[in-house]
Amino acid sequence: MQLLYLVIFVFIDLASAGCRDGFVRVKDWCFSFNLRPTGLQETTNQCESQGAGLVTLDSAEKERALTQFIEDMRFFGIQQDRSDLQRSLQELVNTDNDAARFCEDFQKYGEKSKSYTFIKNAKIPLHFDPEERANLTTPEGFRIELSTIPGAGFGGFTERFVPKHTILGSYEGLTHLHHREDDLYSWQVEKVDSEGVYMIDAGSPAHSNWLRWLNCAGNVEQENVVAVACAGLILYMTTRDIEPGSEMFVWYGDGYGDYLKINRVHPESDLQGIFNIRASILSFDEDDRTVYSDGTPVTFTNWVPEAASDFVDNEFGLVLTYNGSNWKWFPEKDYRYFTGPEGLHLPYVCEDKTTYNEDGVIDPEYTEEDEDSVTERFPEKVVPPLPGQGLLQPDVVCDHIV
Repeated sequence: MQLLYLVIFVFIDLASAGCRDGFVRVKDWCFSFNLRPTGLQETTNQCESQGAGLVTLDSAEKERALTQFIEDMRFFGIQQDRSDLQRSLQELVNTDNDAARFCEDFQKYGEKSKSYTFIKNAKIPLHFDPEERANLTTPEGFRIELSTIPGAGFGGFTERFVPKHTILGSYEGLTHLHHREDDLYSWQVEKVDSEGVYMIDAGSPAHSNWLRWLNCAGNVEQENVVAVACAGLILYMTTRDIEPGSEMFVWYGDGYGDYLKINRVHPESDLQGIFNIRASILSFDEDDRTVYSDGTPVTFTNWVPEAASDFVDNEFGLVLTYNGSNWKWFPEKDYRYFTGPEGLHLPYVCEDKTTYNEDGVIDPEYTEEDEDSVTERFPEKVVPPLPGQGLLQPDVVCDHIV
């Protein structure tokens, strides 16, 4: 790998006529190709450290020159280690399959199943404060206390070892047919014998059980419980062995994720090309236009058709993706739920937009005002509320088996 990098950059140095050190001339432009995968924010920092910015792909000619150079240099032949991401994606697939198998078993045997251990609610005293009902249902070996997530209130903890595929119980609450804006404790469930959905609302501690206290996972490392919609119920099942003293977390669904500004999109299932390289960072200005980081409006586009309107964040990477025959643009999402705080690591391209003459000397008519700023940021895009925002929606929904 080191030898390959060396050969590539020796070639680039030889092809750098008319560009300053570290950049290669590709037709009318000066690019720096950085093949060591880097996070989104660090990409900007690295380009700025070179006195440059990310690429402004403002024409088909420029994009073709850039991608043709990548093909000629066979950059896409460089293998990237994505084993950790591939493993976490496989774990998600396995969890979905495990949940489906559990639901099939549950509909046959219920809590009498010999394949699963069911944790029952603690018995409630005859005389009790109704507002303490949810707390009083906490089973032996579990406890409710302040969450490890700052500002999240209470959370559910285990005081004992809990094996993978343990059923923590059924989520309890009042049922109603319509979602309300304040339904932050409501799971949406499909009706068993007819079309449509209803809500299981655990907003009131007087009408719910201890599972209401399990917080939403903020990343895949926290996630150790899955909500399974089965037979008109929401059942919580552990997805891994949980050690004593651990807090339990469940993903609340994409609607609630939007409410918390948490995006649970896996890069291995999202990105489509055999090779991906970050070219720019796009955002929205106050007029809701898509712009480059220097404020230049995006006029030329080449989006993957199904991803053309799939912009889930105010600021996102523009990824050039190669599928083996052609190049397209793909919006880079916030993948930090799976990648960690640095985000997805990708190779990237910087562009030196300074004007040079044929000898590689700065044009005497060039001024700093001509150079595009790469540090300007724009007001956050106002996103209207999404349908179901704040609503708990299970990713694993198992159809009723007659």
